[in-house]
Amino acid sequence: MGGGASRHAFVEGTYGHGKSHVLKALEAIALERDFAVSWVVLDGHNHAFNHPSRYFHSALENLRAPASSSRGLATIVAQWLRGPERDSVIAWSEGSSSSLAWSVDSLRRLLERGSYLGWDVGYHLESRDIAAKNGRAQFSLVSQRIQDVASLVRAAGLNGLVILFDELETVATLLFGIRQRFLSYEFLNLLVDGRRHPYCFFAFAVTPDFGRNC
Repeated sequence: MGGGASRHAFVEGTYGHGKSHVLKALEAIALERDFAVSWVVLDGHNHAFNHPSRYFHSALENLRAPASSSRGLATIVAQWLRGPERDSVIAWSEGSSSSLAWSVDSLRRLLERGSYLGWDVGYHLESRDIAAKNGRAQFSLVSQRIQDVASLVRAAGLNGLVILFDELETVATLLFGIRQRFLSYEFLNLLVDGRRHPYCFFAFAVTPDFGRNC
């Protein structure tokens, strides 16, 4: 990820041979090296890879950041707006064309009034607003949201964004429709395209089933 390039890695192993343990190690390393990090366990249904807009909010609700004991992008941003990151995060919200800038600014105004963290702010900030949208038409939107989150965490002084995908083999083992699988491969190709998603790292845990069925 040096110089802002996107990176990715595949962790392959048979069932029960420690792939998830490797992802946990990657999570710990990412936090130690000042990255925001989240973990998504794919299951072919609720977190089906061909419908990323359905579960991306789950990744953001579970996002972790260094020096924070809480999870969730909205909660972490609220901490930044109360801490030494405040000025740089506000400057980002005022100067960014990101769709998340409005939510960050709204959250700032809520905190300044001493108001409760509104559900509507977290609703958009953590991408729950797109959770009911399906299919290929949303791929570019999810991709842009990933870029927006990476830009925001960079504004807060972190090195970038890490997303860990566990059980990617469910694309091959649980999605029986060929169109579903092809859409999953298309979204995977979008993520691993090094021209997109600056300051992002994606790791995918897979069993040999995935390679054989590809």
